[in-house]
Amino acid sequence: MKKLLSIFLAVLMVSSMFIMAIPAVSAEQTQQTKSAREEAASKWDGTIPEANPDWVYAYGSSNATGTGDFADSAYGSGTSVAKRREMIKKCLGFDGHGTSTSPFLLKSAEDVVLLAVYTNNQTSGAINGSGINFKLTVDLDLQGHEWPGIGLYEGFVDNQCFKGTFDGDGHVIYDLNLMSRDSSDVMQSAGFFGFVGMGAVIKDIGIASGTVNVKNTTYVGGLIGVVDNLNNGSISNCFNNADINVICDNTISSDAYASGANLRTMIVGGVIGTVRNRSTLTVQNFNNLSNSGNITATKISADQAVTMGGVLGDSPYSKTT
Repeated sequence: MKKLLSIFLAVLMVSSMFIMAIPAVSAEQTQQTKSAREEAASKWDGTIPEANPDWVYAYGSSNATGTGDFADSAYGSGTSVAKRREMIKKCLGFDGHGTSTSPFLLKSAEDVVLLAVYTNNQTSGAINGSGINFKLTVDLDLQGHEWPGIGLYEGFVDNQCFKGTFDGDGHVIYDLNLMSRDSSDVMQSAGFFGFVGMGAVIKDIGIASGTVNVKNTTYVGGLIGVVDNLNNGSISNCFNNADINVICDNTISSDAYASGANLRTMIVGGVIGTVRNRSTLTVQNFNNLSNSGNITATKISADQAVTMGGVLGDSPYSKTT
């Protein structure tokens, strides 16, 4: 069994197309009906709202409280999942209750942008924990605007990652354009989901079209930039059609070297950039993924490296069972 799974992982990382079964919405089906579906998709005008400063969360604190309209939205490190669901319901106004049987419904592009903004904002950690369920109810047309990503990877800031369940329900994303993060000193990521954490479930969603052009971004994937510890979670029934183009020309500061950051390396995958931190990959938690987008990379000097995979860029420190 271990030998077979090792072969499976090797094929996954070098193949430009990996399909274990027919996706919930296949790339071929999307292409056949693209114009009609894209016309009906929820359009995003590129607006990224500011996180409400009244919704305050001090990371690691047991007594952080909201102010203003959210004065009763107390949240601390030990707060229950039920309390966090109540906070999200009150502060963001999503339909549903965040449970597996009544997930929060993302009914427009604006709803998904709100999810991104509050996932990426360190002061709103209630939305980042496990046990929060979201369901997409429409296709999205991002219209080429720079997408910030759901989850922000900046050197293992754990409370800026998505750890809940995101059920795409067979919907797709059109005209994805990932925001380029150009930094010499901080490892970063780019993807429709920038950073996915332990226990997260991402399923039944596809990137139907787009062109991703990023520079000096450590981890890049059409759907997910970084999965940090997939244990107890899963990525399934997802595809990417967006073309990905990356450039690596980083110059490295002495501080970056001291921190151990390997910033002359980029890891790029069609669907997922990297699965890291001792994740265990099995055919149960990592399946039915495909990529048909082109991946190209440019490096400026010989001491830079770009690792690429059709579906998965790399999986350091992970194992198969």
